[in-house]
Amino acid sequence: MKLEGRKLLRQAAILLAAMWALGTSAQVAGTAQGNDKAPQQQAKDSIIVAQDPPRFPGGTYGLMRYVASRLKYPESAVMQGIEGKVVVEFVVKSDGTIGDVRIKRSLTPECDYEALTVVKSLPTFTPGRENGKPVNTWYTLPITFKLPHR
Repeated sequence: MKLEGRKLLRQAAILLAAMWALGTSAQVAGTAQGNDKAPQQQAKDSIIVAQDPPRFPGGTYGLMRYVASRLKYPESAVMQGIEGKVVVEFVVKSDGTIGDVRIKRSLTPECDYEALTVVKSLPTFTPGRENGKPVNTWYTLPITFKLPHR
């Protein structure tokens, strides 16, 4: 019975990954994605709006599969029937590594911890680019926790 429940949770995580993957976005401090205005570069290491957003190896589908394969639904959340979304915000640095990982919208401490753990384990992205040069770029990733309904 316990093994069956874990199988269902794994399947639910894969399905949910598809749903939240559509909500991923690359953004930059204080600016909406898709802004056509030229960004102002305040300092050498400042975060700017990238003309080309960062890309995960394998694209959105690759990111979806990566998160779904590593996300574990916290047992305490399962027992309490907790469902919802954790929104994680992080910087894809100019070298493609992840930094400044933080919770933008919380669900529970346990779900937040799990979402942070998965995001911190992400492999190197192709960095965002501005005028052909790699730049630090904010990335927002919603992660949905949803229990399978019987």
